[in-house]
Amino acid sequence: MTKNVKMGSNAEATQINRRPQRFFGRLSAEIYYVREGQVNEYALHFTVPVPADVEEISFTWQSLAKKHLPYRINIVSPDLIALPKPSMNISWQGEIPEHIETFAIGLRCSGRESAEVDVTITVEVTLDQLTGNATELVFRRKKICLMRIDDQLRVKLADNSLSRDLFPSDYYCLGDSENRPIKWLALESIQFKQFNEASDTWAFGVLMWELCTLARQPYAEVDPFEMEHYLRDGYRLSQPINCPDELFAIMAYCWTMLPMERPSFEKLQICLQDFYAQLTRYV
Repeated sequence: MTKNVKMGSNAEATQINRRPQRFFGRLSAEIYYVREGQVNEYALHFTVPVPADVEEISFTWQSLAKKHLPYRINIVSPDLIALPKPSMNISWQGEIPEHIETFAIGLRCSGRESAEVDVTITVEVTLDQLTGNATELVFRRKKICLMRIDDQLRVKLADNSLSRDLFPSDYYCLGDSENRPIKWLALESIQFKQFNEASDTWAFGVLMWELCTLARQPYAEVDPFEMEHYLRDGYRLSQPINCPDELFAIMAYCWTMLPMERPSFEKLQICLQDFYAQLTRYV
């Protein structure tokens, strides 16, 4: 096996103290699990994170033997609710190609659950069909999935920590070694790291503003380090063009300074239902 098969996968390679060390953060470069005829055991022992926005991972392989090498691929994913059975664009069993080829494994989340799913990909290669001598390469992945819908097909807001991989540019570190989506946070969340239903209401108001602006960046003109002072001085997002006054009033209701003055989600539902009824009254 070590002399007959070459497999590569997307990953990052960095030199430290002149010894090659492998890092698998953003899956942005090429690394070979079998290099110069030897299995890179260091690489095989890593569990590689797959960000939420990556729905497909690829492997490049080639048979270096002068005979047919049958293979069998098995993929185990224990959480079928968050991550349905992975797909593959080649047969689950066959023969390793003699020329360099790339195959892809689909890791598409269902959106019904937020989870970090351990995915194990096993490639079994038969080296000698007469004796049945075979060997295995095991590749481990951790697929990050975000809840998007529930059982009633209702859209869910993403978990802040999980969406960090999906929208890294929206997260900022304010000198405390913790990345947070500052421009979606309530004032007390920025100041005191307080998170509760009232702070969720604030974030929901920002979401409504994003929907009305067709996904514009909130507070695009404000430096993240100035957000606390900006909000404390009473500044808020401006009313989007073509946004009805009644709808913007609901948004502003979510951004009141005192948490106890913000509406509950039950109250928001009533307000939005009343607004919808007014819109459809004359249709």
